[in-house]
Amino acid sequence: MKLKIIISGCILIAGSFSCEKETKENNGKIEVFKIKYVRGSAWVDFYHSVILDQSGTMQVIYHHGLPNIHRENNYQINDTDIVKLKDNLILLSSIKLKERYGFGPGKPYDLPVTRFRYDSNIKSDSTLIYLPEENELPSQLVSFSIVLNK
Repeated sequence: MKLKIIISGCILIAGSFSCEKETKENNGKIEVFKIKYVRGSAWVDFYHSVILDQSGTMQVIYHHGLPNIHRENNYQINDTDIVKLKDNLILLSSIKLKERYGFGPGKPYDLPVTRFRYDSNIKSDSTLIYLPEENELPSQLVSFSIVLNK
């Protein structure tokens, strides 16, 4: 009986320390993140890719195979916009994204697909977006997309 009490006590103490450590590390703030947004269509050899990290470095790649156009540019995002992105990323990380939005029967097959992925010190998630119905996308994803596209 004493052994069970000691083991239970050790488990409770170890659990409280690990929860406290996780809270101190994350503290609800995003320190590190990487966002990847790719919109493309394989059948016409087209894609537009944006990769953004916490330092404000944004890499934009535009590729269109039919006219043989390929461009890569790098930009630096200002601190104010990074703060807005982090705030919206915190809201987005509070939900679980579905694997896919806008796919299903009765949809056309030739429109571009958007792949969205983020990794942060709080959470990582990704989704594919094709042709979503009205109000199918979560409001957090819509808000984040608006801030990202500015």
